[in-house]
Amino acid sequence: MTKRLRSGFIVIASALLLLLGISTSEEARGQACVDCICPGLDVGTGWFDIAVNLDPDGGGETDFTAGLLGTIESLGAGAPNIGGIDWLYNDKLFLSTTLLGTQLITWWSQADDRNTYIQVTNTTGFCSAMGVFTGQQCLTAGECGAGEVCAGVNLEVKILGENCLELTNFCDPYTSHDTHVYNLGDLVDNNGIARNDSVLQGHEGVFVVTPVDNCANEEAISWNYLDGNLRLIDEGNDIDYGTNIYTREAVFFDTVGGPPCPAGTTLGDPPSAACSLVLVDPSQLKQNFSEVGVASAADLVVISFNDVYGPPYAIAPGVTQFFADDFCDNAEICNSCPPYIACFERKGLDNEIPISEDFAPPTPTPSPTPPPTTPPPTTPPPTASPTPAPGGGGGGCSLVGSTVQLGTAMANILIPLVPAFAIGYRVIRRRGRKEGK
Repeated sequence: MTKRLRSGFIVIASALLLLLGISTSEEARGQACVDCICPGLDVGTGWFDIAVNLDPDGGGETDFTAGLLGTIESLGAGAPNIGGIDWLYNDKLFLSTTLLGTQLITWWSQADDRNTYIQVTNTTGFCSAMGVFTGQQCLTAGECGAGEVCAGVNLEVKILGENCLELTNFCDPYTSHDTHVYNLGDLVDNNGIARNDSVLQGHEGVFVVTPVDNCANEEAISWNYLDGNLRLIDEGNDIDYGTNIYTREAVFFDTVGGPPCPAGTTLGDPPSAACSLVLVDPSQLKQNFSEVGVASAADLVVISFNDVYGPPYAIAPGVTQFFADDFCDNAEICNSCPPYIACFERKGLDNEIPISEDFAPPTPTPSPTPPPTTPPPTTPPPTASPTPAPGGGGGGCSLVGSTVQLGTAMANILIPLVPAFAIGYRVIRRRGRKEGK
């Protein structure tokens, strides 16, 4: 009997220790992100250095390679998200996003609730006689000589998809000091003509603007007076990216220092042609990042293509290898990440900052709806109790209709067991003493 009682209470004690010492929940282990440059890492603040191999297949180096980093952060449940985007640092060339240039390049996206707006501005005009520029800048024809006009420029707009092949293109004349915004959700050119935007929806890629001599021949020419900017609204993540467009100058390659070419100069492949678009051929792309919110995501975009001067001017996909050989946290602990080859690609960074489609900000917890108030039942008046006889019937004190509760369901389970365990333990001790005697 003694052994059976002792075993029973040992079982109760073991159950209590198991309930108190082992959590019934286990933190889920996140899987490595798929669309990231560094899957499996968890770095929220740090920097990366992407090594660029412009000729991984031996077919020749690409003419233009650059990248952007956009980041999204949540400031908490119910708080607004914040977003920003900028170009990656380039180790070979000054980052041309604040200078006027001949060619304009940017990322665009109409995928996953995004809509892109691109503003293009022609900042000048030139006096022209019979289609030949005189070199005199102008705003109106009144500033030019007799028989001359104040001419603008024809811009070839090419919109490339994820594989860097054209989805659509058109030639768009700009007058002196002209500007236009291309809404890729409702594409209308500078003359008010609707263009084929249906082929863009659900896609993304590279947007390129290049000056040409006319809309029939489309031979690329220099016109170092263009600038533009990007606005990309991501309604799904409630953020708005904005940045300047990358500009490429047209320069002379046969002169040290590469001075800009005059407006209207025909462009061709260097070094055979005197004037060409400047080569953007970095060996490294770099950027830093910092997570300050409670949830983050990123859009790391790389772009790589070749110029086909023609005429007509065209763009061929680049074949470039990108390799994050240094992906470091703020303590300078660095890792290398898998290389990949792309002419265009958009990825996240790591598990902590995945691609923007996987952005998961916390959602506000709805306030619980209080239960309806039930009016108290009508009770009959209390019946008077007879007065007890003096000297007898010493009454006790009892808790009737009360419930003892603690903060958790676990505590409510343990309350009725604790007294039983204590009483049983005393019985074990008492009987143990008797047996010991």
